[in-house]
Amino acid sequence: MNIREIEEAAEQFWLSAAMPPTFPRPIERAAQRALPLWIVKWPSAEVPAVTQFLLTHRLTATCVEDDDLKGCLYAYRGRGIIFVSGEDDEYEQRYTIAHEIAHFLRDYYRPRLDVIRVLGPSATEVLDGARSPTHRERLHATLARMRLGPHLQVLPRHDNSQRIRSVEDYADALGMELVAPSRAATAMMREMESKPTDEILQALGSSFGLPSYVFEPLLASVRRTFTGGLLDFATDALRR
Repeated sequence: MNIREIEEAAEQFWLSAAMPPTFPRPIERAAQRALPLWIVKWPSAEVPAVTQFLLTHRLTATCVEDDDLKGCLYAYRGRGIIFVSGEDDEYEQRYTIAHEIAHFLRDYYRPRLDVIRVLGPSATEVLDGARSPTHRERLHATLARMRLGPHLQVLPRHDNSQRIRSVEDYADALGMELVAPSRAATAMMREMESKPTDEILQALGSSFGLPSYVFEPLLASVRRTFTGGLLDFATDALRR
């Protein structure tokens, strides 16, 4: 995973949104300014409700196995719809929206733009399912990891399988960078290094407007780095 690539993608998103870099990040409003996205909230993001919405709006509905979702992304014809559970609190919704924006950017929008840039505007007919692709168009779509036709991506509430995790890791990283830049979060962690873990996590969650648990992996990584640095320093001192 290229950390610099993730940072640049997040920076470009906020430049496109043309909004001040305040925290907690107003990710929902920024998404609607920076991208062709529509955010829909229901009391709960359940598959039957998502499917019915798509059918009502004459969009191709794709069945998924999970009945209860934290979020869901549907993308077609260069646009996207993010479905979010309105039962979740504000912090959880911000995290879900950022995660689904990351999916939209990496798995749909940027690959689509890459294909169109290489093949020309006529490629939109293929990407949108209006006609069959030529061999060359199919090859480029494959190389860009671009699915032809509608794209559906779900964030299950209770699935921690390796299959899901391998798909979600990048979205987790980019989603976090969108709302809690790693440099800002890491700086705050180092300032509070001597504080108890629960206090640090609570302060991070409050500052960035996110569930505190999402910072646990980064905090563990920062503490390993900090401890390693102290050990190296002590070892060097003893050798002198």
